[in-house]
Order: sequence, then C-alpha cells, then structure tokens
Amino acid sequence: MEQKNDLMRWKDKIAEIIKYISERKISVFKRSKKRNRFGYSSDFCKRCRKIVISDRAYTSILAEALSRDPLETGGILLGIYKVDTWYVVEATDPGMQTIHSAVHHEMDVDYQNHLYPVLARIYKHDLMLLGLWHRHPKNLQVFSQDDNRANDAYAKAIGNGTLSFLLNFVPEARLTCYYLDREGTGEYFTPKVEIGDAYFCGTDYLELADGETLKMRKAQMQADVQNVC
Repeated sequence: MEQKNDLMRWKDKIAEIIKYISERKISVFKRSKKRNRFGYSSDFCKRCRKIVISDRAYTSILAEALSRDPLETGGILLGIYKVDTWYVVEATDPGMQTIHSAVHHEMDVDYQNHLYPVLARIYKHDLMLLGLWHRHPKNLQVFSQDDNRANDAYAKAIGNGTLSFLLNFVPEARLTCYYLDREGTGEYFTPKVEIGDAYFCGTDYLELADGETLKMRKAQMQADVQNVC
C-alpha cells in the first residue's frame, strides 16, 4: 500500500510540474529578488554535497541527446537521495508526443507517467523523482528563464530542491550537474559528481527486485497497467 501511494504521488507530481511549466506562470520571477534566487554559488550546499550517476543513466542521456543532435531534448531523473548524496539510477527520454527545436523542447507527460512506474517497479528500492536533464545548444552552461521556471516547479514538487543537468557537445560531451536549493538560498550549486556504477558501492540502490518483491507489488503493477489503458 505504501508503494502504491508513493507511485501515485510521484505520477501526480510529474503531471502537475509539466502543466505548471506549460502555463508559463510568472509568479516564480516575482519572488526572484529574494535570497539571490537562481544565482550561481561556488559554495557547497548541505542538502546536496554529491551526485552519483549510474552507468545506465549517463549512457541514456548521451544516447538520447545524440539521437536528436543538434536539437534540444531531455528527460527526467529518477533515483534516491540519502542525507546529502543524490543517486541517479535512471534517466528517461522525452517520449513520443514531443517538441524539439534548436532552443526548446517539450516532454510527453503521458509517457513520463507511464515510464516512471515501469522503471520504479524493477528495483529493490522505490525510485523517487530527483529532477530533470536537457541538452543545451553550443557552450551555454546557464539556465534560461524557462529553465528556471521548470527547475523551480520540480524543486517545489520534490520538496527538497531538484537536480537539473545540462548537456553540451563542445565538441565532446560535457555534463554540468546543478542542484537548485529552492528552500534554502534559492541558488544553483554544483556538487561533486561521480559517474559509474562503482560509486554505488556500499549501497544496494542498483539491485533489482526479486521474485517475492515483485509478487508483493503485483496489485500495484496491475493498477498501473489499467491506468495507462
């Protein structure tokens, strides 16, 4: 029952976030004068000191970006955060009903709502929404106003800030990983980043669910299928 409630809660949040962004609300920027909101800090943030990215998540980001090159694309980040370390287990593609241009992209909300439980159910531990990633043109390493709006929406939904990754090809791939401390200073931070499954050592966050666990989740998995249909 707890997993069912968590899955429904996160699916609802994804839908709310994308609706919020699409409406182009400006209330975010009316608050922008407080606490240096959306500024870039060189300090460390106690809420997110380190980001660990799985081989699968990193490869998924690169593959999706290259498949759309030179257009913008993106997806969401799923994983687990523990104290001040955020573990990115999965990174999604944007879906099928999407928009891509050289300076803008839009994800498919129905696809994300389908994909999240499909990915979450195969792991031993429930995956949470951690943030988003997208490809940026040329050498641009800072966020646009639309990006700030999206990041703020994700941070509000997650309740503990959000991760937001920017990928550039200059010409080699460069992934810049930000954490938005919405509830604290309101600034972007660049925590230490470690890429590779080896850095998950000491955790079981990459471990897949066994048969008994899947049996326990059967009712929820069937409900997810019905919701999609």
